[in-house]
Amino acid sequence: RTSELKKMEWSWIDLERGLITIPGEVVAEDDFSNFEGTKNRQDFVIPMARIVRTMMHERKELNKAIRKQALNENDSRKAKAAERFVFLGRDNRKPITNFRKTFESILNAAKVDRIIPHDLRRTFADIVSIEGADFYTTQLAMGHTVHAVTAEYLGEMSLRDKTLLFQKVANWLSQSMPLEDITVNGNEYS
Repeated sequence: RTSELKKMEWSWIDLERGLITIPGEVVAEDDFSNFEGTKNRQDFVIPMARIVRTMMHERKELNKAIRKQALNENDSRKAKAAERFVFLGRDNRKPITNFRKTFESILNAAKVDRIIPHDLRRTFADIVSIEGADFYTTQLAMGHTVHAVTAEYLGEMSLRDKTLLFQKVANWLSQSMPLEDITVNGNEYS
């Protein structure tokens, strides 16, 4: 969810294990953040597909550079924000509050007319279904609790199964997107 992305903290991310744990309850309310927890008030563990893990490593290095520069400039607020939050706002002094323009520029580059961020959750569910997951697996992967009673009978989805499923979705997307002369880390792809 966009509210979770906007307030995402490095303390939620375990790069070594490749997991993001979005807290179910309020973590801290201060002048930086007012994250109220997940919608269903339960911690939600998201395994990172390889591409997301790589992106998070790169983001971590970017934030380290921002923090180092902020310390050199004696800007403690910027240093603190870069150390705490994954996605920073324009001035790097607080978490991002609106990524609409970034999202729109991505859509324009992809030549896509109109998508709202929640459409990406729906697309994830569709791809999970294409990969052969049943309704309850999809529900658990998305963190929905509407049919929690039935899920209790079926058992929770293991982290290993969830990780494999999330990687399948990433692989499906990677193989489904046409590339036209794209350069990533100095390597050209078509």
